[in-house]
Amino acid sequence: MEEINICSPRQINKILEDFCLHPHKKWGQNFLADNNIVNKILTEVDLKQNERIIEIGPGLGALTLPMVKKSAFVLAIEIDSGLVCFLKRLMEAYENICILEDDIRKVDTSSIKHFLEEEGKPVKIVANLPYYITSPFVYRLFEEEICWEKAVLMMQKEMAFKLQASPGSYYYNSLSVLCSYFTHIRTPFNVSSSVFYPAPQVDSTLVVMEPKENRELINLEKEYIKLVSEVFRYRRKTMVNSLSYYLNWDRSLIKKFLLEAEIDPQQRPDSISYEKFANLCRLIYN
Repeated sequence: MEEINICSPRQINKILEDFCLHPHKKWGQNFLADNNIVNKILTEVDLKQNERIIEIGPGLGALTLPMVKKSAFVLAIEIDSGLVCFLKRLMEAYENICILEDDIRKVDTSSIKHFLEEEGKPVKIVANLPYYITSPFVYRLFEEEICWEKAVLMMQKEMAFKLQASPGSYYYNSLSVLCSYFTHIRTPFNVSSSVFYPAPQVDSTLVVMEPKENRELINLEKEYIKLVSEVFRYRRKTMVNSLSYYLNWDRSLIKKFLLEAEIDPQQRPDSISYEKFANLCRLIYN
């Protein structure tokens, strides 16, 4: 395929017409249409030659093509069969890309693990995430046994607030706790809805996450995820009640563990720091 400007709104329209494509609302498809934003995202990805990248929702390839041109090995996972056909045409001259038609919420991690870790090095993850898959995708980052060194994620601004929220704040939830425990997280810049085609109704934020080293619960992390997730199912209840529903233990024993973890039994889950959840996890499961 001849060289094209994938980030030009006019060119995007032409591609959609030529390939009989259209953005699907059910998949939250909004294509990046600004080269400046593409370059800013790539700066955050900080590509090195021969690095391995997993890209979720490549769309029309606005990020995929420059990453491939920089000699990164890219595994692009796209749910839309029409976009997969277009991407294969766009990338036909390159051998350092694999395009997988699948739903990231259902894809079998073991089937792609060999590609990602073939060189024994951690991978980088790049994604433009629709609102409806952001939470399950971030959970999978923590639950799956894939070694990754950085995740560069475009998401709705409200979801970025939730990932960075502090205890006691309006947006604080289970993902806030898990992100604080597992990662160093930052938001380099916001992105106006006007740089997407079609323009969504809300602005976005670029979120960059890097795993923390020497995490204190390295052998109890599955239990930690389960504990935090279950307790936040009852976020309006007190901690003693939330744990009672989850563990089905005697309340006096639950109060004992909470006090040992320096948690007031009458506190609510949305006021507890990730460190105190870690203390509680260690007491319960050790």
